[in-house]
Amino acid sequence: MEEKRKRGRPRKIPIEENDNILSEKSNTLLMSNTKPITVNDVKQSLTALYNQVITSRNYSITDGLTQYNPFLQNSRLKSLSAPPVTYSPEQINSFLKEPQYHEFELRSAGSSLAASQYLYYKILREAADIPMFLNYIVPPVLTMEQYKDKKFQDEEEFVNDWVEVFDIPNTLKRTALEVKREGKATYVFRQCIDENSKGKRKVKYVTWQKLPSAFTKLTAIGEHGYIASFNLLIFLNPAYSPSQYPEYIRNIWNDLQQNEIVGYKDKKKTKLSLLDINKLNNYRYDFNGESVQGIFEATKDSYMYWVQLPQDLCFTFASDSSNVWVAPDTMGLFSALQELTDYSVLAGLVASTPLTAILTGQAETCSNAQPGQDQTVMSPHTLLAFQNAFNSISSSNVQAFFGPLKDLKLQSLPNIPNASDIKTKAVQNFISVAGEGGIITSADKPSVAMIKGAQALAASQYDFVTRQFETILNMLLNTWTGVEYEWKICIWGDIYSYDTAVKTLKDLLYSGATFVLPQLASAYKLNMRQVKGIGNYIEANKIYDLFKPLTSNNSQKSTTNTVGRPPIDDNEVINDDTAASKDAGNNVTENKTYVAGQCLLCGSVTEENHLLCTDCEEKYGWEEEDNE
Repeated sequence: MEEKRKRGRPRKIPIEENDNILSEKSNTLLMSNTKPITVNDVKQSLTALYNQVITSRNYSITDGLTQYNPFLQNSRLKSLSAPPVTYSPEQINSFLKEPQYHEFELRSAGSSLAASQYLYYKILREAADIPMFLNYIVPPVLTMEQYKDKKFQDEEEFVNDWVEVFDIPNTLKRTALEVKREGKATYVFRQCIDENSKGKRKVKYVTWQKLPSAFTKLTAIGEHGYIASFNLLIFLNPAYSPSQYPEYIRNIWNDLQQNEIVGYKDKKKTKLSLLDINKLNNYRYDFNGESVQGIFEATKDSYMYWVQLPQDLCFTFASDSSNVWVAPDTMGLFSALQELTDYSVLAGLVASTPLTAILTGQAETCSNAQPGQDQTVMSPHTLLAFQNAFNSISSSNVQAFFGPLKDLKLQSLPNIPNASDIKTKAVQNFISVAGEGGIITSADKPSVAMIKGAQALAASQYDFVTRQFETILNMLLNTWTGVEYEWKICIWGDIYSYDTAVKTLKDLLYSGATFVLPQLASAYKLNMRQVKGIGNYIEANKIYDLFKPLTSNNSQKSTTNTVGRPPIDDNEVINDDTAASKDAGNNVTENKTYVAGQCLLCGSVTEENHLLCTDCEEKYGWEEEDNE
């Protein structure tokens, strides 16, 4: 029997606060006025949507999350550096007392200050802006016949192609800024070289990839600097994939899966997990031909398995290698930067409501007042009411302190604080403390010696990191590219000494020092093969023949292809000197010559450093002091 429908409007069912507005099963957004839709709700909905799309394409959910989910991939990229976190001055001071135990916090504080203090960001930018990272290649020492050999020429072409693909200026500027921001940064080497059937090699890509600082530890010192260990259980997070890392890391991870140490616990294979902790504790991996046991670490939040990486494929650059702290070398400025922020707040308050006068007085009390009791004529609430009433009708730059009072006095401030002066003095003080007075412009005027000294020190400081780049690049080129000869990459140049260096190179070249030609060509962003190619291109196409010098034409009828002022007509001669010059042919530019010791007008002998002879000087009123 069909149930009879009740009359009237159905009862309204309220949505509780804990009810899910976003349904992952149906992937629909339910509109409600009781709870706003958050970004996290949308993220969860889109994650479910991506899973459905990937399942329909016969992909596993884990692979789909890694390859297609933009939220996971964005979080992976952000984890390459420490996230910005704001700390109180007391916390910063405690971190600075023991930096070896607060590396992650100091890196996070530095990221926060770089985002909130543009002056600090400018200091960090110097690491990428001062070095120019100009580069040239020094060939191996061979005989003349070996240089002409086709094998050498093919390898020279490959080496230049390898350096060109690496893009030294852009890659090193980015790396230098990352190193300066965190103090030390660890990278793995990545490259892809194709070889065709004829044996010719082509470089597809070559770079180095930054490891996430939170999943990397410095564990040893080797031939090329610090040796790092990497947390391999990072791949339990679906945002990270072994395919994003070099082959030796993928091999260890695949071995862990084959030994059933990590894998999928559920049948749907939705998420990788750690299957056997005991097996992981006893697991050994191959490291440069040796069997090495990794280090297992367990915390209340996660598991970690630290694997030491080979130092010829994984290397760490340091802005200060005198300690092993992975913290910014500028952490000594953090307290001053927080004070600079406080000064900015104070300057804003002064600019908005400058206080110029204060009205003070003495509250009237009762005679024979007893301690511990309210013995004023008026209660504190009444006094506060009068104070608020006065402040509401007076100017904002005059502040009252209680009332009504006796012995009223208006106390004016002799010097009204200037908001601009407060901020300027604070910035100048910070620049001075940071040692940037000769580099960053401020209101003070440092001497030329101070500026030159500061520039030289800054260039030397960042050249220390440049030498590390140069050493690693040469190691990678001669170790992992299969070259037969010993090549050397030289990196040089900074914005302060560039002009002087180029002038010195030209002077050396003019004097016969041809060995400076590769470096001089690199100053104009050219290598020697490009210089040779440009020369052959100009000669083969006879481009230089198209540049025809202009010649003077003494004909008064035609003035084409003439240089300088053409000869004047006879009817334009207005004095004897012009007529004499025209008769002698000296009024034509190409015939005008000056010989030291001869008068410009008559050609007679002149005194030393004089342009005219004595007679011409007297004739035209040319005095010696005018000549000087």
